[in-house]
Amino acid sequence: LMKCTGSRKKYEAFILENREYFSRIPKSAIDVIDVCTNIGNIRKYLQFEKNETGEEEADMCRALKELKKEAEERGIEQGTKRMNKLIQRLLAEGKQEELLRSATDMLFQQKLFQEYHI
Repeated sequence: LMKCTGSRKKYEAFILENREYFSRIPKSAIDVIDVCTNIGNIRKYLQFEKNETGEEEADMCRALKELKKEAEERGIEQGTKRMNKLIQRLLAEGKQEELLRSATDMLFQQKLFQEYHI
């Protein structure tokens, strides 16, 4: 696990490859992993339950899935806001042709983002 700490993708892959262990990981192990890896707000997604011996456990695989889903949703929201700003600017300037082109030409769209500092 420690070999994966430099890369979030490697870390996630390792956990998913070892799903059997990480789907019922003891809180004490999570505390150590959290300190060593600094994965961020993973704790926000952990739901602890007591096992048959009374020790708290959580499903780290599920938590990673939720963390990833939230990050994707934030990325989509930011991309939508960015595109809406570009649309508003182009329409305000009467540049419908550029707007239509930007919908199909990603390089042109990126150029416009840079040009308008969006």
